[in-house]
Amino acid sequence: MIVTITGCDATCAVREATPDQSCKSRLVVLGKAIVEYRAEHGELPQTLTGPKGDRHSWRALVAPTRLAWTDHGKMDYRLDEPWDSARNREAASKFAQHTLGYTCPLENRKDDYRFVSYVMLVRPAKEQNAERAVETALPDAAVLIVESANCGIEYFEPKDLDWDSLWIGDSPFGPGKLNALHPTVVRAIRVDGKVIDIPKEIGKDELKKLLNGGEQR
Repeated sequence: MIVTITGCDATCAVREATPDQSCKSRLVVLGKAIVEYRAEHGELPQTLTGPKGDRHSWRALVAPTRLAWTDHGKMDYRLDEPWDSARNREAASKFAQHTLGYTCPLENRKDDYRFVSYVMLVRPAKEQNAERAVETALPDAAVLIVESANCGIEYFEPKDLDWDSLWIGDSPFGPGKLNALHPTVVRAIRVDGKVIDIPKEIGKDELKKLLNGGEQR
């Protein structure tokens, strides 16, 4: 199966904006993409297994029809190959360089676009043998996508941020957790597609409430 990129997204229009503005604009586009995907498929995007048993990221599913472009040609991502096959790595590189849809510009990686800043917050699986939580059961105000700058996760790598890892140690903020180069906030996308700012000084109990769909501070 081939995933073909053939569209254009709003990030094309915000390349001249400040890095902070561009980051928010990219998240707005991604939030709309999540909503559209859910409306079309009846569920939120999540990691899937390809026809040959290879695991693929939700980012590869959302990218083709929602975050693509027309002025840089066509990009093919194959679900019948490993996510890190030579062909799929080339496809990811093209997508990343021309749309930067999953990377906050504040990371300023220059010519190295291999890594993402925006990852899914994965709750514990609710069913035995399930790989992850059934995200469609989350309320619309729950947080689905979070910033995790310098997380080391590649564009189409089937890896995200586990809920339980946030609460290990003294703080849920920092490398490998909620992490952003914005001075006071970490940005996130709710299930309903809305982009919100999470204050870095928020307490753990209040953060859990916010992430699970409670009122934003």
